[in-house]
Amino acid sequence: MGKTSTSNGLLKNGRSFNGRPDQQSDSLQILILNLMSEKINTEDQFKRLFKRTEINVEITFLRTATYESKNTSKEYLEKNYKIFSEIKDKHFDGFISTGSAVEKLPFQEVKYWDELLSIFDWVKKKHIPSYFICWAAQAALNHRYGIRKIDYPEKQFGIFSHSYNGSSNNLSDYWKNPIQIPVSRYTGVSQEDLDQCSDLEIVLSSSDTGACLIAEKNSNDFYNLNHFEYDRLTLDREYSRDRKNGVKINLPANYYPNDNPENEPINCWKTDSLIFFNYWLSRIRKERQ
Repeated sequence: MGKTSTSNGLLKNGRSFNGRPDQQSDSLQILILNLMSEKINTEDQFKRLFKRTEINVEITFLRTATYESKNTSKEYLEKNYKIFSEIKDKHFDGFISTGSAVEKLPFQEVKYWDELLSIFDWVKKKHIPSYFICWAAQAALNHRYGIRKIDYPEKQFGIFSHSYNGSSNNLSDYWKNPIQIPVSRYTGVSQEDLDQCSDLEIVLSSSDTGACLIAEKNSNDFYNLNHFEYDRLTLDREYSRDRKNGVKINLPANYYPNDNPENEPINCWKTDSLIFFNYWLSRIRKERQ
């Protein structure tokens, strides 16, 4: 089981962190751009997840400078997060961008869109292995490959079975179909555009919700339209929030036992999630050596 710690981008275990990784440490330096509204819940999800992996990870959380969160205090963010200008000269072994509750907006109307593209371009230029989630995956696919974002008539919401589609990686050595993944989105990406892009391959897909995990063929970059990182109660919190706010929302599919919200949901995606993150981190570590 791996060890996970967080860094403010300046200190790492009491030692200066100002360039190349500490060769005495086997911890991977992972930068997480947290765009989610409930930032602390998202932080906790990643901390717990990486503690369960086989590889030690040191996390630095990144926030946007051009948009101020409405749900997390400025004091907390300044203490626990960095902005891009503070980390752009640092070394990171991997990069993750979460999704964001802006998926219904055209990309160019997102207030921090230009800043986001600057970060995505920096990651690509530095050849940092990357994992983009939900809306961030849609944004990165659009920016890098022109893949169009599409709107759905209603939210795709629940736990859905996915199948592994033979690809250039060897995840098939570990995953066994079906693979369960939480889905929570109003938008997706054009299947036609994906089919025409020779640099990408669909690793996981669902007959119900379409493409899920997309890989770049010649890199360790992945785009997940869904949510391996979600904890057991994330969909429950989202369902309760939407109902409280008067949002028309269906019961999350295949989530509550007997479709009864009074019943405790079961985390049926935990093992498949760990398989993916162990695989991704192992490839990063191999590249670093």
